Amino acid sequence: MLVGQFNNIPLIFELFQDGYQLAIILFLLWTLVAMYLMITFERSEYRIPVLRTSIHNRLVDDAYMPIKVNASGGMAFMYVYTLLMFPQYIIILLRSIFPTNPDITSYNDYFSLSSIQGVVIYMILMFVLSVAFTFVNIDPTKFLRQCEKVVILFLIKTW
Repeated sequence: MLVGQFNNIPLIFELFQDGYQLAIILFLLWTLVAMYLMITFERSEYRIPVLRTSIHNRLVDDAYMPIKVNASGGMAFMYVYTLLMFPQYIIILLRSIFPTNPDITSYNDYFSLSSIQGVVIYMILMFVLSVAFTFVNIDPTKFLRQCEKVVILFLIKTW
């Protein structure tokens, strides 16, 4: 994939000389905005305020329990691409076995990111796998038990 991007560099220079400067500049700006948004979303977290009795008064506002919004990280991306590429390879195999069957070629649109159906399936798989990997990385019962212990410890200390 990276090699293909480097092959497009001469094409970008050719387009720049042909008068497509605005389109290239807008594309580069969009790339920077997309990178900023991806980094911001990756570093985002819920901050649940925590009241601690042993902390100094001026630090009370800064006491929180961070929970990442995207706790699954990049695992979902890797598996979604695998789940989208594997059927494409099977379709290529079936096309070589049955070259006259037109239905096999139409199924390829459901797994290609260049079609609307493929993008919709990609988004559904991304959502499902993100939720699933979040439950793998953060066990909700273990997390709630830890919170329960903190509350019980807090009640015992304040009693």
